[in-house]
Amino acid sequence: MLNGQDIVVLAKLVLSSQPDVSSVQLAKDLGLPQPQVFRALRRAVDSRVIAVTSPPRGSKSGIKRVNHQNLYELLAFGVPYIFPAHVGRLERGVPTAGSAPILHAHFAKDPEPVVWPHPEGTVRGMSIEPLHPCVPGVALQDRPFYDLLALIDAVRGGKARERKLAREALKSLLL
Repeated sequence: MLNGQDIVVLAKLVLSSQPDVSSVQLAKDLGLPQPQVFRALRRAVDSRVIAVTSPPRGSKSGIKRVNHQNLYELLAFGVPYIFPAHVGRLERGVPTAGSAPILHAHFAKDPEPVVWPHPEGTVRGMSIEPLHPCVPGVALQDRPFYDLLALIDAVRGGKARERKLAREALKSLLL
């Protein structure tokens, strides 16, 4: 069964410009232990979100191919039920969901933005727990990753209009 960390690893994998990014590189990029990333990839294979081809001659691992349709369906329709976002208390953090830059321009200014709690955040808002504790820190360093995770959060717990717009953006990004 997939967990929140697996969704984060899949997001980083699908955004990778390398044709065969290693679990070591994913771990480094996310600041996670390599065995955890390896297990996340195994669970993604078991869930049919990625496929691994036979390893090329002289290589230890096969090429990981993301099944974009399955990943889209998981993010757009599964994640809100498996990992619902629950609004917490007012905290300083990084804007996410409809408050994130990727979606913020489409909505009127929200008096209570939604944030991932983080000491380097620039906004005070209602907190939601990220899919994994590494998300806000990595998002501050990697804009495409930030945008993708913010879209996922909009699907996880946004208002109906935010969810619809996030699903459309996910579709154009992944398919």
